[in-house]
Amino acid sequence: MLTLRHLPGVQIDLSKIHVPEIRFSDIKVKAEEYLIITAILSVTVVILSCAIHGLASNSKPTSGVIHVKVRQGDTLWTYAQEYGNPDTYILKRVHKIAQMNGLDPSKPLKPGQDLIIPCEKKTICASVPVKSPKKL
Repeated sequence: MLTLRHLPGVQIDLSKIHVPEIRFSDIKVKAEEYLIITAILSVTVVILSCAIHGLASNSKPTSGVIHVKVRQGDTLWTYAQEYGNPDTYILKRVHKIAQMNGLDPSKPLKPGQDLIIPCEKKTICASVPVKSPKKL
């Protein structure tokens, strides 16, 4: 039995797979053809590996946190819009930021205050900004 690491619970019984016997001494292949066949097989293995890994990986986007320093006029709302997942209701994003920083969401932020912001937009998280979000 062969168990696939990336697909738990999937097992393949190798004894039931028929592989015809091939004697390479009977096959005459030019060096060019050998290279082409090797390249095709290599690409196929890579594609299959990627497909198996893609099936086994989690489809949710990865998220992280970033640190920002509050500037005059910044609000939890602007941070939630800038860094939060647009598929999540904006008030949930605001409350999540407030909870992570021990803040009351109804009170204004103080300039110079350091905040931890959950970052769920891949393009923004990848750049890891250190400044306040853009004003709307």
